[in-house]
Amino acid sequence: MAVFGTLEYAPPEQRGYARHFGKPSARSDIFAFGKTMYRLLTGEIPFAVEHEPLEHAPAWYQLLSDCVRQNPEKRPESAGVLVSRLKGIGKEPLRKEKLARERAERQAKERNRNAQQQTREKQPIGWQELKPTLIVLALIGLGGIFTAFLANLFQSRNISFLGKYGDDESGAIVGLLLSILLVGQYLWRHRQTMPHLAMTFGLIGVGFAIWFISVAIFVSLNISFLGDDRGASGIIVGLLLSILLVGQYLWRHRQTISRSAVITGILGILGIAIWPFFILFMIFF
Repeated sequence: MAVFGTLEYAPPEQRGYARHFGKPSARSDIFAFGKTMYRLLTGEIPFAVEHEPLEHAPAWYQLLSDCVRQNPEKRPESAGVLVSRLKGIGKEPLRKEKLARERAERQAKERNRNAQQQTREKQPIGWQELKPTLIVLALIGLGGIFTAFLANLFQSRNISFLGKYGDDESGAIVGLLLSILLVGQYLWRHRQTMPHLAMTFGLIGVGFAIWFISVAIFVSLNISFLGDDRGASGIIVGLLLSILLVGQYLWRHRQTISRSAVITGILGILGIAIWPFFILFMIFF
């Protein structure tokens, strides 16, 4: 059931989670009905109906929140049950003026919150933003130490999972994977409060690691979609993944991201793009 052309109205089982919630059924349409009715009653996009109570229409809220349960088994089992419940609340007055006032209050709060966020983002970099940024940079540096150590260790012990001459690359890949895990878990655990600048630095670091891993794997395992030029294939894949990682973050947060984070992200993308040419220059000159 397609409503208003967005995924906000689709149930989990229609958004790639059928393994957890089963195949779409009549209850999938009941989910879309709940989201649609919430939109009609409030005029707002129903991101989380169950967390936005309708104080002046409690019976409607109870019905709609039941309709949009993540687990299909907890929704009304059929259209007949839904109709029966609708008839049961049909006499409850929908105080439209109060609903409109309630919506206006929520919108005012949202505008105020956005204004505060934009004001905060325009302020100079303070300790609250600098501290996590320094932590991220320290973790990236620690990951670099891990990578260099493991590359030397694998080479000295002739340990390789990438063929006969891939010992140092094997060690570097293990070190980079540990680095991604080290930085990534910190970014993930603090993703709700992480300043944009710190997150951008972290994603740039992860992007460089992904780039090197892609090149090492393509070269060592003789993988290519450009003829005999294995390195170029790895470079292209690594560049696309790395730039996509940083670019999608900048795009998704373009309304609230700080200017320093935008500049850092753009420089990081340019650095990732230029890095292969720097490596080639060092090799041949």
